[in-house]
Amino acid sequence: YSHQGELLIPVYTTTGKLSAFCSTEWKQRVVRRYLKEKHNIHSATAWIGYAIDERQRYKPNKEDASGPWYRSFPLFDLSLTKRDCLQILKDFGLPIPPPSACWMCPNKRNEEWRYLRDNYPLAFEQACQLDEEVRDEDIAQGHAGVWLHHSRVALRDADLEAEDRAEPGRQCGLGMCFV
Repeated sequence: YSHQGELLIPVYTTTGKLSAFCSTEWKQRVVRRYLKEKHNIHSATAWIGYAIDERQRYKPNKEDASGPWYRSFPLFDLSLTKRDCLQILKDFGLPIPPPSACWMCPNKRNEEWRYLRDNYPLAFEQACQLDEEVRDEDIAQGHAGVWLHHSRVALRDADLEAEDRAEPGRQCGLGMCFV
């Protein structure tokens, strides 16, 4: 939650889905705060792994009141597609990494929730607890509830074995956050 009490993850509501604040709230501000407070670093360049076929995610650098924080897009600059990147990994005999995402990310498909449940049960349990906590808080504020799972049921009760369906307008580059 923000200091104003707003929920800062793109949960599902009875009527739709909240907007994603993820990059700013959960990544940029956290990293910048860590660098400033723990290492006295007030300027840096972050290398962002967006490929050329993710150009809709590209946002050019702009002035930042909190200091000179820049972004570099090396894959974009080299005109590499996601497929190119995967081929490079294969060519070097490296394993293909699974898509990364935050453990509680509502943008996960069932396949990704199953992967978390089966390979990281403690993180999955944390996600289930968070799902319950934010729903309880939403209801306590007089609203109808919110959910981490697209089916709008409690994550621990969601049918994660169901086949994933296409979700138009998914805000997270199909789960390829590369956090």
